[in-house]
Amino acid sequence: YLADRLAMYMHAYTLYGFVRPFGCFILLAAYESDGPQLYGVEPSGVTYGYYGIAVGKAQQTAKTEIEKLKVCIIYQTIIFR
Repeated sequence: YLADRLAMYMHAYTLYGFVRPFGCFILLAAYESDGPQLYGVEPSGVTYGYYGIAVGKAQQTAKTEIEKLKVCIIYQTIIFR
């Protein structure tokens, strides 16, 4: 819910020429009824859910390492025990 509200707010700044859009990617971590959640909000106002994400200068290297960990499979194994 918070990620969606934040995305709507950030998107509103892309609609008008007299305001400057946000220039940052926001990561939100939450613990909901489904368990832990990780959300990313882009400056354009688009929201995605992630198992693992990296942002910044060496993000591709970090993403490769996250993919090697197979976080999705580990998370599903913990849930279904």
